Amino acid sequence: MSKRNFFQIPAGAKTGLELSVKHCRTANINQWIYPESIHPCWFLYWNPDPGAGIRCDGRTWEMDAGQVFLIPPFTRFSTRSEQKFRHFFIHFEASAPFDRVRRGILTFPSRKIREFFRRLDSKTIPESFPALLHELICHYLGLIPQEQFADPGTSILDPRIQRAAELISAHMKRPLSNRELSRKACMNLNDFYHRFRQGLGVSPKQYLLASRMEIAREKLLHTACALDEIAEQCGYADRFQFSKAFRKFFGLPPATYRKKYQV
Repeated sequence: MSKRNFFQIPAGAKTGLELSVKHCRTANINQWIYPESIHPCWFLYWNPDPGAGIRCDGRTWEMDAGQVFLIPPFTRFSTRSEQKFRHFFIHFEASAPFDRVRRGILTFPSRKIREFFRRLDSKTIPESFPALLHELICHYLGLIPQEQFADPGTSILDPRIQRAAELISAHMKRPLSNRELSRKACMNLNDFYHRFRQGLGVSPKQYLLASRMEIAREKLLHTACALDEIAEQCGYADRFQFSKAFRKFFGLPPATYRKKYQV
């Protein structure tokens, strides 16, 4: 260790990183065409097989086994696929300083994630799995370049708009109006709407729709829930209203989508 690399953490300083894993799994994907995706949590993606891509801010990334994709919260992106592929993903939340990472698509070598799967190469998940998963996430968070972080004390997204986005997700069955959201954000209606679009790139209504469609798609592909049940969970009055919205978003009715792409 050189003198240049020497450092000391002040007594009492917080060094613990809080991670909360929302979803983690591997899946065989038949179709991954998603026209609009924006979420309040971190995404980590790795595809052992080619055949899918991510687009963000006018740039497209082809996904392959050599790259891990790390996507900060509230990044607006779309996905596509041309063939079946294996997909590993983690949806998670991370405490400061990772609440200051600028939005966009981050890519890193996949050596660590390959090592992770080699250690899991058995019929039973080891008792140490939570620690291994935590180690994997921390490894890739630790590779984020310093220039991707906003200055301390600054916010990537207006906290009032972030709170509004959280409220939209929490009240999907009975959506709050823009007026209600603006009041809870302590903002006037026009300023709220303008800042929401400016901050997230979509309107509150579009954000709600994207959130609903993400849940609907997951339910269709990975559960046996009836369309009536999915419609109710996503906040639609009935299956017909839900089917109309789903078809407009994905280009196929939900029943056809499930039959065509469910593994």
